[in-house]
Amino acid sequence: APQQHEAAPYWVHSTDYCNFAVVGGPSGKYLWILSRTKQMDEDLFRHLVYYAGLLGYDCSCLVVNKDVIRHCKAC
Repeated sequence: APQQHEAAPYWVHSTDYCNFAVVGGPSGKYLWILSRTKQMDEDLFRHLVYYAGLLGYDCSCLVVNKDVIRHCKAC
Protein backbone atom coordinates (compact mmCIF):
# COMPACT_ATOMS: atom_id res chain seq x y z
CA ALA A 1 0.00 0.00 0.00
CA PRO A 2 1.32 3.50 -0.77
CA GLN A 3 2.46 5.54 2.17
CA GLN A 4 0.25 8.40 3.18
CA HIS A 5 1.93 11.69 4.06
CA GLU A 6 0.45 14.66 5.77
CA ALA A 7 0.19 17.68 3.54
CA ALA A 8 2.83 20.27 4.30
CA PRO A 9 1.09 23.45 5.40
CA TYR A 10 2.00 26.58 3.52
CA TRP A 11 0.43 29.96 2.92
CA VAL A 12 0.30 31.95 -0.30
CA HIS A 13 0.85 35.43 1.09
CA SER A 14 0.78 37.28 -2.20
CA THR A 15 0.47 36.55 -5.91
CA ASP A 16 -0.57 38.34 -9.06
CA TYR A 17 -1.33 34.95 -10.71
CA CYS A 18 0.82 35.87 -13.72
CA ASN A 19 4.32 36.77 -12.54
CA PHE A 20 5.10 35.92 -8.92
CA ALA A 21 4.04 34.31 -5.66
CA VAL A 22 5.23 34.75 -2.09
CA VAL A 23 4.75 31.46 -0.23
CA GLY A 24 5.71 30.63 3.33
CA GLY A 25 5.27 28.17 6.12
CA PRO A 26 3.16 29.06 9.14
CA SER A 27 6.17 28.75 11.46
CA GLY A 28 7.90 31.63 9.66
CA LYS A 29 10.90 29.39 9.03
CA TYR A 30 10.33 28.68 5.33
CA LEU A 31 9.82 31.24 2.58
CA TRP A 32 9.74 31.03 -1.21
CA ILE A 33 9.60 33.91 -3.64
CA LEU A 34 8.58 32.30 -6.90
CA SER A 35 8.64 33.63 -10.44
CA ARG A 36 6.74 32.25 -13.42
CA THR A 37 9.49 33.49 -15.71
CA LYS A 38 13.18 32.63 -15.84
CA GLN A 39 14.05 36.05 -14.49
CA MET A 40 12.45 38.46 -12.03
CA ASP A 41 12.85 42.22 -12.06
CA GLU A 42 15.19 43.28 -9.25
CA ASP A 43 12.86 46.04 -8.01
CA LEU A 44 9.95 43.59 -7.78
CA PHE A 45 12.15 41.08 -5.96
CA ARG A 46 13.30 43.68 -3.43
CA HIS A 47 9.71 44.75 -2.85
CA LEU A 48 8.64 41.14 -2.23
CA VAL A 49 11.54 40.59 0.18
CA TYR A 50 10.53 43.76 2.05
CA TYR A 51 6.92 42.53 2.16
CA ALA A 52 8.01 39.13 3.49
CA GLY A 53 10.01 40.90 6.20
CA LEU A 54 6.88 42.79 7.25
CA LEU A 55 5.17 39.42 7.61
CA GLY A 56 7.87 38.36 10.07
CA TYR A 57 10.16 36.26 7.87
CA ASP A 58 13.93 36.52 8.42
CA CYS A 59 14.96 37.48 4.91
CA SER A 60 18.63 37.74 5.82
CA CYS A 61 18.84 33.97 5.38
CA LEU A 62 17.35 33.83 1.87
CA VAL A 63 19.26 31.79 -0.67
CA VAL A 64 19.02 33.70 -3.94
CA ASN A 65 19.80 32.41 -7.40
CA LYS A 66 21.57 35.51 -8.77
CA ASP A 67 20.95 34.40 -12.39
CA VAL A 68 17.23 34.84 -11.82
CA ILE A 69 17.28 38.50 -10.73
CA ARG A 70 17.23 40.83 -13.72
CA HIS A 71 18.72 44.28 -13.24
CA CYS A 72 16.27 46.43 -15.10
CA LYS A 73 15.43 50.09 -14.55
CA ALA A 74 12.96 50.46 -17.42
CA CYS A 75 10.65 47.48 -16.85
